[in-house]
Amino acid sequence: MGSSKSTTKALFNSITVAELNGDPDEVTRITTGAIQAGADPDEVARIMAAARFELADKIEEIRTRPPDDAPEAECLTMTKASDVQPRDVDWLWPGWLPRGELTLLAGQPKTGKTTLALSVASILSRGGKWP
Repeated sequence: MGSSKSTTKALFNSITVAELNGDPDEVTRITTGAIQAGADPDEVARIMAAARFELADKIEEIRTRPPDDAPEAECLTMTKASDVQPRDVDWLWPGWLPRGELTLLAGQPKTGKTTLALSVASILSRGGKWP
């Protein structure tokens, strides 16, 4: 194997793809194959180091990048409490459960949180009456 630019680029690209796929065994197969084909081991090591160095900052970014069809994250908007205007609450269960608002059901284990949540779901799905 000569040390032409095209051979070096092909080896660099092969190592890069194997690194991006997170396949260290494939990197070993590629580098071993290149050396067995007559490439200088020091040159192969240099190419492998160059590929890893160039990819170091990008590999994790590429692996964790959301899919192209993923919705963009919304920005966090901070508002001072003094700027918040009070508004009337639309109650689903008057005095207990506001409609369309975040409501937490918290408490110690075995105190009926699940039973209450299922009861609320049942009342809502049947159009039943609140206690």
